[in-house]
Amino acid sequence: YLAEQEKPLRRRVAVKLIKLGMDTRTVLARFDAERQALALMNHPNVARALDAGSTEDGRPYFVMEYVEGDRITEYCDTNRLHVSARLALFRRVCDAIQHAHQKGVIHRDIKPSNVIVCRENGNPVPKVIDFGVAKATNQLLTERTVFTEQGVLIGTPEYMSPEQARIDNSDVDTRSDIYSLGVLLYELLVGVLPIDTEALRRTGIDELLRLVREHDPPKPTTRLAVLGDQAVQCARQRSTELSTLIRKIRGDLDWIVMKCLEKDPNRRYATIAAFVDDLDRYAQHQPVAAGPPSASYRLRKFARRHRALVVGAAAVSITLLAGVISTAIFAVRESRQHAAAQAQADTTRAVNAFLNDMLSSVDPRNAGPEVTVREVLDEAAGRVEAELAGHPEVERNIRGTIGRAYMALGIFDEALPHFERSLTLAVELYGDQSEESAASLNELGYALKQMGRFADAEGLHRRALEIEMKLFGENDTRAAASMNHLAQSLYDQGKYDDGRPLFERAFEIRKREPGQQDLPFITSLSNLARARYTSGDYAEAVRLQKEALRLMTDLFGESHPDTVGQMNNVAFLTMTNGQYQEAEAMFREVVGHYRTHYGQAHPDIARSLNNLGECLRRQDRYEDAAAIHREALAMRRELLGTDHPMVAKSLNNLALALTSLERYEQAAALHAESLTIRKDRLGGEHPDIATTLNNLAFVQYKQGAYEQAEARFREALRIRQSAYGNDHPQVANTQMNLARCLLAQGNLEDAETLCRAALRIQSETLGESHPDTAATSGVLGRVLTQMSHYDEAETVLLHAHASLRSRFPPDSKQIHGIRDKLVELYEAWERPEEADRYRHSASTTPP
Repeated sequence: YLAEQEKPLRRRVAVKLIKLGMDTRTVLARFDAERQALALMNHPNVARALDAGSTEDGRPYFVMEYVEGDRITEYCDTNRLHVSARLALFRRVCDAIQHAHQKGVIHRDIKPSNVIVCRENGNPVPKVIDFGVAKATNQLLTERTVFTEQGVLIGTPEYMSPEQARIDNSDVDTRSDIYSLGVLLYELLVGVLPIDTEALRRTGIDELLRLVREHDPPKPTTRLAVLGDQAVQCARQRSTELSTLIRKIRGDLDWIVMKCLEKDPNRRYATIAAFVDDLDRYAQHQPVAAGPPSASYRLRKFARRHRALVVGAAAVSITLLAGVISTAIFAVRESRQHAAAQAQADTTRAVNAFLNDMLSSVDPRNAGPEVTVREVLDEAAGRVEAELAGHPEVERNIRGTIGRAYMALGIFDEALPHFERSLTLAVELYGDQSEESAASLNELGYALKQMGRFADAEGLHRRALEIEMKLFGENDTRAAASMNHLAQSLYDQGKYDDGRPLFERAFEIRKREPGQQDLPFITSLSNLARARYTSGDYAEAVRLQKEALRLMTDLFGESHPDTVGQMNNVAFLTMTNGQYQEAEAMFREVVGHYRTHYGQAHPDIARSLNNLGECLRRQDRYEDAAAIHREALAMRRELLGTDHPMVAKSLNNLALALTSLERYEQAAALHAESLTIRKDRLGGEHPDIATTLNNLAFVQYKQGAYEQAEARFREALRIRQSAYGNDHPQVANTQMNLARCLLAQGNLEDAETLCRAALRIQSETLGESHPDTAATSGVLGRVLTQMSHYDEAETVLLHAHASLRSRFPPDSKQIHGIRDKLVELYEAWERPEEADRYRHSASTTPP
């Protein structure tokens, strides 16, 4: 209760009472003991105990300092405090809790509502309240405090430590408060809790407590990566950009927080002082004591939970790495056939020692839960140079193995140094014109391509192709592999005319070779489908891609990542051909397979989410599409960096969804950001530049800025014609958009010319019933209406209406738009009955 003390000082105070029915002898005894302990505390960041006593009916009470202010999270967000200011406030909270611990008091309910920030002399001062009361009274602090029949669990589930969440919580000590402080710090840094609050509230008590005890939360930066718009808002509340916030937290602060949140109290900071020391070291840019748990520790945890899986994985690893050993030993024999036998023995011993050390951590006899492939790789990668010094052949093979594993995980920047070292060793061992050097050039080039460094990748693949053609001739399958790599890097730069002949040549070489069911042949077949797509032959592209999917399924099965990649390609072409529901089902299957294989975050998952979002947008499901695109964008920013070309693609597609939702300001800003990235990374003539220009112009057209829109449409049209030729659906798309803009400005003749040109291309490449063809027909119908060519306008619009009805439900936005144009036509034509018929059907199916 808020009360007023009249003497000896007049001041406002807070009074707390034991609740009726709680005043048992045991509770009263504990309350009194706790009251004495609180009376000993004297700290500027602790709400002081001023007095104590009992009411007339014998209920004990406290009189506390009245603290007027905001809970710490609200204060920080309202005042947009940056990370360093938040840490400064939080450090004072830690000092207060440490003071309590020194007095023998464990708080047990640290949370934002128990840390109030008030103003003293104009400065913010955090005050910790409710010290020891929960422990002393066992009273219900909040509506979410949990009770059980066997015992009393005190605290708020989102903030309580795992040991508090046990029925037998007798082992709760000061480290429990350290856990709760870690939760509070997590929330101060990223604006959300480590464990999903909604999940806690939806579940029953047993499952709730199990989550608290067993669920391992993601790192703060990992959580930020999947928050979408909420992450952007979080960064704004910290007076910074999202990318800057992630960089500031990633590493030291991630580790400090996660050390506090260890399930095992013995792995947390032993004291608040140790916790504060690490915060101080972070602030002073010194190495922190916290760090990611060792790979061996988490590997043992994982193996304990998944013994059968680990034993099997170990067996597979031994088999695979035995192949590496054999290859390395063979290389030693071939390159040093006159060397002493001792050198071979030394190499074998080095490899055996390396493998034994790496695999011993998955021995079930030593294992305990929780490890990832990434952590095993990190530990192995850190030891390669030191432990394989003097064995360059072996080092080169293992570097390549580690690099390829990082690539499969989507961790491209970690793969890069291993491929670079592998190339250096290949040149030193075999020469710069060797087959081994060419293979290393291709691997390094592929890593650079995945990182968005397309021009650098092109240079490496060209060198590899030159070496292989010199060594093996231009019709060799090894040269075909380099042709595919080089063509892909050219395509990534929008150089379709240069890359297409290489895709076709590589396929011809593969087709002549036996074994047309193997992975290289299927890859060439899929690349040929890509070549047909960029040339505008969509039907042939679909046929080839479906054949590649069939062969890949026969080779690897339905759920293998390579098969799923081909399914993604088929789904994309299916969507491009206007079969949206079929494509959506395939994209959802792709996402499911990828998540099962990779977990929650991987570049392949982001790519398939991006495609799914676009498929939803084309079905008028704009809110769903925007949500999917936000998830893909956040994932790509986290995995690839903020300026990767794939980030620009996600920005573009999210902007398209927002344009459909008529959020034009937001869409324009996203398109502008996408355009900046694409110009910086791809160059001004790349087809993706045209895509962003086209879409940004459409936003400006919707905003009524017709002259600006027209200029951008024309620039996009020029780039697309240069990249694709004059008869490509992408060219038709921009012609149709430019026609819309000219129609809005009253330039009917040029608008008609552009519409007819676009319709010719779309009818030949997409078919007359395609949604894009129908959309262009709608624009042409409106142009013809305004030119008073009513008969032809009616024919064009009725045909478009029939085409759309075969693909979309009656209440779709596309059909509604054509009906509006028919109403406009019949009104201009002075045929009110037909106008009323379509006006009525349109009015009952709003967009």
